[in-house]
Amino acid sequence: MKKPKRPFAIAAINSLGGLLMKAGMRDPLSADDLMQQAMRNTQLSDFGDIDFLPALEQLCVALETEAKLNFIGRKIARGSLLSLLERRLKIINYSTRTPAVKQQHIRKPLFIAGMPRTGTTILFELLSQDPHHRFPLSWEVENPIPPANEDSLHNDPRIALAEKQFEQVEQLVPGFNAMHEIGATLPQECVAILAAHFMSEQWVVSYNIPSYRRWLMQRDFRKAYEWHRLCLQVMQSGYGENKRWLLKTPPHIGYLETILEVYP
Repeated sequence: MKKPKRPFAIAAINSLGGLLMKAGMRDPLSADDLMQQAMRNTQLSDFGDIDFLPALEQLCVALETEAKLNFIGRKIARGSLLSLLERRLKIINYSTRTPAVKQQHIRKPLFIAGMPRTGTTILFELLSQDPHHRFPLSWEVENPIPPANEDSLHNDPRIALAEKQFEQVEQLVPGFNAMHEIGATLPQECVAILAAHFMSEQWVVSYNIPSYRRWLMQRDFRKAYEWHRLCLQVMQSGYGENKRWLLKTPPHIGYLETILEVYP
């Protein structure tokens, strides 16, 4: 397979970083190290139910042994895992301190599911035009605490930060935005919500980790979707229950029975 053409600066950093990694200078990809760092960064210690831990450990092993990460790829992978653990700590902390979160009722959410590349994204964006629908925005999934309210949903200062992150994706993978448009205020897929439980197709499409994929296919997703529900409750706690959730990701199609259990 022909290697992708990368900008000169990125190729140069990878070359130099590759030499450093060969010399043993590499950031660890281990669940324990990442969790300890996340706790130091946030000054929080409660991850909630640690049923996510086997998935995180499996993912770390696969990234370390199979993904063949270059220097920048390793930095990105570690940064993503660390950011998600920090997000999890903040969500658990907020939901524990805010009784209104657990009191939120997610009423008859609408799930879009189907095989990839069959039009699920355009259907998602079309149905999102209905003013009766509420859908996760990319920026609030990335930075959900404190939750947005109806007035701040489209003018929150965190939007600019998320836009910078998405611009970096286009720099690292030129042309990505032409294949799949991304933006801070666009509807976000549920793979990004499930990613903080570390049971998500997001990892499979981002990295070459077949052992994690096989492991994932054999798992019960009940706890992952309970995490999904908690995230919706957090976002809804700032906005109210007057709109119906619109949710989308192709892999939902494999877990319809579980979804119906979590969202009767």
